[in-house]
Amino acid sequence: MIQICIIIAYFALTILIGVLSKKSANAATFEGFKMSLLMCVAVGAGEWMGGTSTTGVSEYGYLYGISGAWYTIANGIGITFLALFFAKLFRSLNSATVPGIIGIYLGKKARTVSSVLLTLVLMIVGVSQMIAVGTLGNSLFGLNFTTSICVLGFGVLIYTCAGGMKAIGSTNVMHLIVMYTGVIIALILCVKGTGPIADKLPASYLSPISIGYDKVFSWIIASVLGACTAQAGLQPILKSKDEKTAVKSSFLIALIVAPFGILTALLGMYAKVRFPDLANAKLALPALLMDMNPWISGFILAAILAAVLSTASPIFLSCGTLITRDLYCEYHSGKRVISDKALFRVSKLTTFAVGTTCILFAVLLSGSTTVLDIVYFAYSLRGSLFIVLILGIFWKRMTQRSAICAMCATGAVGVFWVAFKKIVGTYPIPGVTETYAAVFTALFVSLVVGLLTKKPKNETTAKRHTDMRRTIVQYVSEYAESTPEKKAVVTPDGEMTYAELYALVKGYAKYLTSMGVKKGDVVVVKASQTLDYPVIYLAIHLAGGVVTSLENGLSDSSMADVARKLSAAVVITDNNALRDEYDALYIPRSDVAAIAKDYADKDVSVSFPMLEDSADILFTTGTTGDSKGVELSHRALVATAENLIYGCGYKKDTMLIVPGPLNHANAIRKLFTTFVNGSTIYILKGMTNVKAFFTALDYPEGVKACCLPPAAIRTIFQLTRDRLGNYADVIDFIESATSPLPEPDKLKLCELLPKTRLYNNYGSSESASVCMYDYNANPGKDGCIGKAMPNSRVFIVDDAHNEIGSSKDHVGLIACEGDVNMKRYVNDTFLTKEVLVDGVVYTNDVGYIDDEGFIYIIGRQGDVINVGGLKVAPTEVESAALSYDGIEDCICIAVPDRITENALKLLVVLRDDVELNPRDVSNFLAKTLEPFKVPRFYEKTDKVERTYNGKINRKFYRQ
Repeated sequence: MIQICIIIAYFALTILIGVLSKKSANAATFEGFKMSLLMCVAVGAGEWMGGTSTTGVSEYGYLYGISGAWYTIANGIGITFLALFFAKLFRSLNSATVPGIIGIYLGKKARTVSSVLLTLVLMIVGVSQMIAVGTLGNSLFGLNFTTSICVLGFGVLIYTCAGGMKAIGSTNVMHLIVMYTGVIIALILCVKGTGPIADKLPASYLSPISIGYDKVFSWIIASVLGACTAQAGLQPILKSKDEKTAVKSSFLIALIVAPFGILTALLGMYAKVRFPDLANAKLALPALLMDMNPWISGFILAAILAAVLSTASPIFLSCGTLITRDLYCEYHSGKRVISDKALFRVSKLTTFAVGTTCILFAVLLSGSTTVLDIVYFAYSLRGSLFIVLILGIFWKRMTQRSAICAMCATGAVGVFWVAFKKIVGTYPIPGVTETYAAVFTALFVSLVVGLLTKKPKNETTAKRHTDMRRTIVQYVSEYAESTPEKKAVVTPDGEMTYAELYALVKGYAKYLTSMGVKKGDVVVVKASQTLDYPVIYLAIHLAGGVVTSLENGLSDSSMADVARKLSAAVVITDNNALRDEYDALYIPRSDVAAIAKDYADKDVSVSFPMLEDSADILFTTGTTGDSKGVELSHRALVATAENLIYGCGYKKDTMLIVPGPLNHANAIRKLFTTFVNGSTIYILKGMTNVKAFFTALDYPEGVKACCLPPAAIRTIFQLTRDRLGNYADVIDFIESATSPLPEPDKLKLCELLPKTRLYNNYGSSESASVCMYDYNANPGKDGCIGKAMPNSRVFIVDDAHNEIGSSKDHVGLIACEGDVNMKRYVNDTFLTKEVLVDGVVYTNDVGYIDDEGFIYIIGRQGDVINVGGLKVAPTEVESAALSYDGIEDCICIAVPDRITENALKLLVVLRDDVELNPRDVSNFLAKTLEPFKVPRFYEKTDKVERTYNGKINRKFYRQ
């Protein structure tokens, strides 16, 4: 009775922790996202050390002796192999699943087939864990197998679905401690109670190979190959925060897993001494433990339960991930963009469905043969997938067809091998286990079909472009097929559907290629708010070029200077005078649509770029005034788009109104985000014509959303007052970026648009769109930039770039890590090393993270003003001053002071009917600011100097 109470309490505690774990708000965190070293080790080791490592290995210990430990030793060898050779590579591919990796090298169909096969493998292992659950319930509670499996199995499933990977990681830390502690205590008690067992068992029980060389080698081969394709064990590694964590966690998992089987095999041997005539060897460990002190045995039996839970949960979750990512998402690929909410729901439903199926099959198969035989049939199939994958990576003749044939043949041979042995009692070929048969079949079929199949001309390219992500132009091509009549781009002067857009892009890319544009060429072109610019932009990508979009009003000499600085190979312009200033390939800008149509049917080869290829160079002056070329990969563009789609909650029929110049990072991001989402972008020619903005809001199609920089919002307020409020039921969301939105403008927008989602987007040219803050849903957080989005990790560091804990009173510099980060600064190695270190972008923004995970910025490191040793963020002062009735704009600057070194001075732009009264302004500010933050001096000015994108030009005032 005591044992039962302890186990029930432990089981209830596990479920409670799972349910109370921080709820996964999206699919990425449910499946695991940027997992720490501890979480990777806890989930990974727990998956390998399941019921098979306890009841299964003790069963073999009971039947064969110490050689039964080879199960976990082989697993440790396999995981070490993974750590040494493949953990870093697999993590670098940014795929959530093993079939996703197979798809990268062998195509979509191979991905689908491997996903089905691997899901089957995992479900077989899941069934074995549920059988172990049944054994436990039967021996402890006296329940029949069916009741035991259903009660305990659904308990495991509930806590898995309740908390996702967060719950698994949290509980697995506890499970691992209980498992090791429990079996060690049990072994100590056995030694004390029974003494040495060498003379009490046959000599073969002490032999390391009494189980047979064929079984040992079979296990090692299956583990070495299978560890590299084990979805449940690999998922935390694929979802680890970086490549270093992936490798380190793999080594640690191997060190934890390998010795565990030795302990449980010894317990099986002690059970043989104590209970030599057990009818069912699977009951060896439970029988041994039930004969001990009830308190101790209760704790140890809880350890066995922990082992089952720590394996079953990752299996259920991994099956759900495979079905969701590799089957559901691929089926809908190109047909529609799946919202994160829908993806989250599907992940939970598939996880629950898989768990339920495993429970039902466990009930049907509870009386089957040894657990390990069932599991190693699955492992044999899993190992054969690695043969297919390794050939796909390293053998040029390996095709999608040969991969699919190999996987199907392996499955058929594996089933035949197991069925033959079950019926006849021996393998079809003596000594050739199911592992050898599966591996040989996979290798033989892959080689034969690969050699006999004529490789398609585009096979190499296709193999490398089937990541879960696609490049921007690939998305456009898919939407051109699936939603050809949907509007892609709208301007006041015309519009294009996706079919029309891609037809022009493909034709113009052929033109650029025929003119001499090659892969990797830097192409400089002036951006324009016209229909032809999206065509030029995407066509450069399709031709293999790297786009540098420049301001449309840039002078010719400045354009030549940029081309020179970036070592540009191509300049698209109609100005022939530039030829005298810079030597490059010059391509005319005019007649884009006509040229594209002329080249549409020409026999010119173009191919989609790779995700790791360079896509864009954002040319920016930055806060230092020094010109920089920020180089971004196609992967970074897509990751940025994913962040924005997730952060703003884009809909399929979103029509995004963008007034910003398309040479600026914020506006051009909205261009490619629209194309990834498959929605529509409405491009305006700036905000000089506010009437055109409201005309766009009145456009009869689509759910309206706006990308409005702070300067545009202020222009709308100044010129139209409260007219925006007339569209409270029309505008789905407004996203602001480029600079923090002043608090008074936030309050005004919230007042006018109470139902609209209002976002402030934080990012930079170097690390794009990493945080999003809905200030309509979370008011009163001045200086807040929200929380990090899925493809980004944001943290705080000190001046030496060491990560620190932060708070309002302990600030540091904001650092960003993730796929959205730049590759480098072009032709500036020194500055790149200063800003980008091991994939992390270190900004000059000073901020902190509060207890809720919200991130705050108090200013730029160079902008913060030191007043007598106290730091003042000018943005905080300016935000407070803009709440004063009559102040239209302002800037807080530093002026010399003999006592405090610096004093604060506020320059204000006043409404025409208002006179400056410094005392009134000072008293007003003193109500919300600390005394040292209230400016001492005030001065009226006609305007505040700003950059072209609306940011305050602080450098101008420092000079």
